[in-house]
Amino acid sequence: YNKSHDELILCPAKNAVFATNKTFTMPDSVHKVHPYAFQWADLTGIVFSNNVTDLEIGEYAFSGSSLDGTLTLPANRIGSIGSYAFSDCLGLDGVVLSTSGIEYGANFFVGCSSLSSMTLPFDMRYVTAGGEPILGASLPVTTYTFAGQGDLGVNVNEYFKTNNSKLPWYHESGLISISLIFS
Repeated sequence: YNKSHDELILCPAKNAVFATNKTFTMPDSVHKVHPYAFQWADLTGIVFSNNVTDLEIGEYAFSGSSLDGTLTLPANRIGSIGSYAFSDCLGLDGVVLSTSGIEYGANFFVGCSSLSSMTLPFDMRYVTAGGEPILGASLPVTTYTFAGQGDLGVNVNEYFKTNNSKLPWYHESGLISISLIFS
């Protein structure tokens, strides 16, 4: 941690409790997780306190870690997610993004080879301002659930036509079978 304990600089893996249960609870005081902080950590879960708000997750922050199961990024807790933040987390099989309107980096789930389902905000944009895919193209996801309501603020047909190859359900190998659910 930094001096004021509001930035997590490096994974506190030497903590005996963390080493035993492999779940990390984000302290209320933390508002920034530095890039690479948990990269390759033997970490199976993250718990976000109800008091954490506008958390900034740096690039590669959890990349390659042992996260497994479903990762839920709760509404009104996350302010931004850096590029490749959760890339190569091979144990993740589901993701729930409850927050729209936050700043996303590029490819933050690329390489998550077990990912089979995602719940996404209805009004999420899938491409960064620089034109990079946000979630990563060619993900193994077979079920996408779009939650909430909203407006992309753009011509939807043009947006999807222009960014087709950058969308998470795009596969260069051709057609795949996916389920789209709107709740």
